[in-house]
Amino acid sequence: MQELSAVHIAGWQFNQPQGEWSVEAIGSIRETAGGLDGDLKQRSEGAASSMEVHREKFFFQSLTGLPFAVKANKGAKAFAASASDDTVAVLEAVAAEIDDKADAPGTVLT
Repeated sequence: MQELSAVHIAGWQFNQPQGEWSVEAIGSIRETAGGLDGDLKQRSEGAASSMEVHREKFFFQSLTGLPFAVKANKGAKAFAASASDDTVAVLEAVAAEIDDKADAPGTVLT
């Protein structure tokens, strides 16, 4: 049985198996990107790959990473609903935030 993580963010409580938010977001991004061509496809796949690197390092399974996984999931849902420069830019921004935080000196994974 997977451990559930109850996290309160902006008044909402999220109960998800740890790591599931990132898996869902990355899968949704890759699925949507599969139906695209050109720049949008490359940019969205790049954002998914960046997120996947940190998922592999277990960043998303810590409480430090969970808010970013929630952001990634929301961005992925918006991208799936309407793949555009704006929604890809959101994914890229979240991926950049994750890169900055995950590799920052002093980031403590709890």
